[in-house]
Amino acid sequence: MSNYKHKIPIHLEVADHIILGLTVRQLLLIGSGIALGYTLWNSLAFLNSSDIGMICNMLCSLVPVAIGMAAAFLQPAARGLEQWAMVWLLYILTPKIYLWNPLPDEILAPVAHTKTPVFEREEEDE
Repeated sequence: MSNYKHKIPIHLEVADHIILGLTVRQLLLIGSGIALGYTLWNSLAFLNSSDIGMICNMLCSLVPVAIGMAAAFLQPAARGLEQWAMVWLLYILTPKIYLWNPLPDEILAPVAHTKTPVFEREEEDE
């Protein structure tokens, strides 16, 4: 009999923490929010000529960062906000009313002329 010990993984559904206790998903969402905010800051650089413009530029640039942070940390009903966004998008894009229209005779004509035997009811002679 051998004395080998095997570790049995019990936390298979738990995401691995990479840096500062954050998962890869969280780091990706936060990093993409910061990158979009920085890109927006550079795109709106013409607003930096006045104090009010700089405040507007900063507020506009913080929106993607806030969305990235919210998507990284908020998980209503144990789903991430990006999954809820996909659910909402699919709901918006799917039709809500399904209409039944009969097929035109041109499409049904080849089906009516098939060579499969058709069993007709025999009429009784009286």
